[in-house]
Amino acid sequence: MNIVIIGGGTAGWSTALNFSSKTKSNITVISSKEIPIIGVGESTTGLFSDLIKTNLDEIDFFKQTGSTFKLGIKHVNWKNGNDYFNSPLGYDIDDYDYYRLYHIAENKKINLIQSALMENNQLPFCNNIPIEIEHTAYHLDTFKVGQYIKDFLLKENKVNHIEEKILKVNRDENGYITSLITESQKEIKADLFVDCSGFKRVLSDDVPFISYEDNLLVNRAVTFHIQNKENTIIKNYTQATALKHGWIWEIPLQHRMGCGYVFCDKFISDDEAIQEIEEYIGEKIEVQKIIPFNSGRLEKIYDKNVLTVGLSSAFVEPLEATSIHMSIFQVNYFIHCLEQSDLKNYNKNICDKWDNIRDFILLHYRSERQDTEFWKEASSDNRLTDNLKYMLNLWKQRPPIGDDYNVFSNLALGNTLWLQILLGMNILDSSMIKEDLIKRGLYDKAENEYIKVSKDMEYIKRNAINNNDFYKKLLKEIV
Repeated sequence: MNIVIIGGGTAGWSTALNFSSKTKSNITVISSKEIPIIGVGESTTGLFSDLIKTNLDEIDFFKQTGSTFKLGIKHVNWKNGNDYFNSPLGYDIDDYDYYRLYHIAENKKINLIQSALMENNQLPFCNNIPIEIEHTAYHLDTFKVGQYIKDFLLKENKVNHIEEKILKVNRDENGYITSLITESQKEIKADLFVDCSGFKRVLSDDVPFISYEDNLLVNRAVTFHIQNKENTIIKNYTQATALKHGWIWEIPLQHRMGCGYVFCDKFISDDEAIQEIEEYIGEKIEVQKIIPFNSGRLEKIYDKNVLTVGLSSAFVEPLEATSIHMSIFQVNYFIHCLEQSDLKNYNKNICDKWDNIRDFILLHYRSERQDTEFWKEASSDNRLTDNLKYMLNLWKQRPPIGDDYNVFSNLALGNTLWLQILLGMNILDSSMIKEDLIKRGLYDKAENEYIKVSKDMEYIKRNAINNNDFYKKLLKEIV
């Protein structure tokens, strides 16, 4: 199969790496320096780190790109404006997650190895030996990472690269792309065209767009960097701090912090957003970009012979690193369906998954905060989807189980992340959860597991390597 990928950002080059490693295809990437990529510091999920570890040298990747490990997300001031909770990464293990439900029943902060490492600025290595934990991801400098993957693919002759603008898209009478014409009048043909051109949607701007703006309020981001100092603590988590009119992300890299303030321009201007940022961090910033965005997805992610990936296909908002996650997932699932010769449900399943992600992000705004008009509007019941209303009403009667999310999506996010947000935002009735655990005979089991994990955490706290020591010393020692 001949595949042409449009776009030279993280989505484009990671898609090229994904297809080249899992299919026997001739792959061409077309990009142009004249068309800038979004290129802000990105937080990822385990799908991206799996892709890197499977195909590249992870230690060299860290050395060359300045990336860092991510163990989870720390949410600050989301519930009431004076609070925080950790949401570690993890896989869904049980349909009925009695361990996380125990935390809700007893109003305890999440007690996992990852959360202990997050609290103590440590990484999962004791005496240079990795600790086996459920899940790790990365924080990225997208420019460096895109270039690193590109260099690898070109050096190994796994893809072709054309650096030109596309001037014309030729289609047949049924709307299928037959070829692309570049500025040097090259005609590029393929069996599959992959649109990774971001919000420009070079190959897919004719596909109807389904907006999420009635549910999700934020629509703009101001991005900036904070350079690391000698005493900067390099954190192992993304921090998402709720401010007066939105929230700010802080993504730690080895050399700097990638930051951005996500807000709604209905409530504050760009200048007011910048002022709020500077009040929060206590210093002036140099704005990198101001990025307007529309929250939503395309009606079809795969249309005729065009697959959209990354920002081209959908964007909810920066919270929870869903963009890069879905870039990898959509290609993985496409390859799976292709191997099964069954693409008929691809669009429905991927679109349903995006809708499930929308609801998961919307859950974060079920806040007690009413201190500004933004929070009054963002937390309003009027912004709930029917799906989320259904689940929240269901969970007043019984605890969440894995199958609840599959009512609306065969590929839904599962219990792990949902329960951690439900816990942190104090949404569920703890007494009802406790009664259910006791009735199922799982309360004592969960409590004993909690005690055991607490003991394990104490050992790891004493012996795990400090984040900064890892990046300063251990990386230099590993060849």
